[in-house]
Amino acid sequence: MWETSPKLGLERDLTSTGNFIDWRKHNQVFTQMASLRLWNGNLTSSDEPERVGSAYVTADFFQLLGIKPAPGRAFLPPEEKEGGLVVVSHGLWQRRFGSDPNFVGKTLLVNHRSFTVIGIAPFGFQFPDKQTELWMNPMLSAAMNSDGAFSRENHEEKVIARLKPGVTLAQAQAEMDILARNLEQQYPNTNAGRGIKLVPLLEQEVGDMRPVLRLLLGVVGFVLLIACVNVANLLLARAATRQKEMAIRAALGAGRWRVVRQLLTESLLLALAGGGCGLLLARWSVAALVAAAPSAIPRVQAITLNGRVLGFALAISLLTGVLFGLVPAFAASKPDLTTALKEGGLKTAGSQSRNRVRHLLVMAEVALTLVLLVGAGLMIKSFLRLRGVDPGFDPHHVLTMQITLPVRRYSPFVAGQNFWQPLLERLEKLPGVQAVGAASSPPLSGEREITRLVVKGHQAEPGAASPAASLQEVSPGYFRMMGIPLRAGREFIERENHQAPGIIINEELARRLWPDENPSARNSSWERIRNRRSRGIPLSAWSATSSMRGWTPN
Repeated sequence: MWETSPKLGLERDLTSTGNFIDWRKHNQVFTQMASLRLWNGNLTSSDEPERVGSAYVTADFFQLLGIKPAPGRAFLPPEEKEGGLVVVSHGLWQRRFGSDPNFVGKTLLVNHRSFTVIGIAPFGFQFPDKQTELWMNPMLSAAMNSDGAFSRENHEEKVIARLKPGVTLAQAQAEMDILARNLEQQYPNTNAGRGIKLVPLLEQEVGDMRPVLRLLLGVVGFVLLIACVNVANLLLARAATRQKEMAIRAALGAGRWRVVRQLLTESLLLALAGGGCGLLLARWSVAALVAAAPSAIPRVQAITLNGRVLGFALAISLLTGVLFGLVPAFAASKPDLTTALKEGGLKTAGSQSRNRVRHLLVMAEVALTLVLLVGAGLMIKSFLRLRGVDPGFDPHHVLTMQITLPVRRYSPFVAGQNFWQPLLERLEKLPGVQAVGAASSPPLSGEREITRLVVKGHQAEPGAASPAASLQEVSPGYFRMMGIPLRAGREFIERENHQAPGIIINEELARRLWPDENPSARNSSWERIRNRRSRGIPLSAWSATSSMRGWTPN
């Protein structure tokens, strides 16, 4: 379940705690609804700290997904308010704690906060991704304002829900549309223009990869067709050498269908042998293929040979054996007895029709190969063009690392003065290091924070929201480290801070805001409209990229 905001260009946005509570309370179409908030924690329960993917999940999370922790249990509804409990992944339990049979009930220290282990997730459970290994119950009381109402400002919650039996997706969407309008009228300051979008979980997880995988399946199908046409041609050529054998069988009383059945049996045995060899090859190479697969392919670690794969391989082997064995079988099942039983009968004109079929098969094979080669050439050309696209920075010889600081111990100011700034200075002094920078998110990572811009001298259209842009917090030296050239102006300097921040914008945003002016001579202000928990980077400024919707300059 996603929030939408067409005016801000957001089609699948996270929601706030307050909205989630209302969704769960007032809907009539879901059996369970749960929220999860992802974060990275530092597990320090033993000598060596470890960065672990974590998620705060509400009470219905495991029940909704049909997961039963064993040993231990899942969260209970009353435990949503105060936090302090954790369910550990099976992999982390084995790797870090040696499959301790008495692990349930022990205490883990994550970001200097104690969590009591109440359960171990089943083997193979990975949700929302394979990096998540800790699931904590949330502290919903911390999301309340001073008036006791849940906050609707911070959009950090990802929501999943299970439809009631008999309820369609369209019916659920219609009800949630009504609920979104009601919340918009009740909370206009935070919910104006925001809707709700329902997406099936399977589509959410693998939808973007379906066209690519279907294209790959089509390529494999073409290769299979080429191989089958080639084998059919070879069978036809082999049938030509067996004319005398077929003639003798026919002379001894064998009917045409009996000969066809014999030849189809041989074709099926050949196809099954080929399918078996393919399964053996897949069995030996699937681990290497999974290891080499791009991480962007969803659920790639779950790829394995199972009953469905075996059934599909058997069905394809039988189908190809029958389809591509029929032509050689029918061609060889009706020999010319007079000429076939004579010496030199193989060279008679009776084989002209058979030769014509062989020529047609060769033409089909060449045509399929040509189509496959053209498609492969286009894909290679597209790939080379993508490789040649300038990302706007120099990615060569750049190393990244992600660090999450516990908010309870490091406030943004303390983190900047006592952790980040000394760390950057020490890293810059290391041998071989040319430049060091810090940012709230890596380039091209998909992570972003949306900001509404208030630009002096410009007004939004009536009924339209102010222009919005995605932004990053970066440290001085970031642009030099990333090899990003500035078209005008200068980089950030150390003395700039959050009290007097500067801003660097990209050319697209400058063109839209001030098409005929020098942007460095203008002053603007901005406000965050999607607040995420600060990572405490000592940033002196904001770097924004344009994400305009429904706004044009005066």
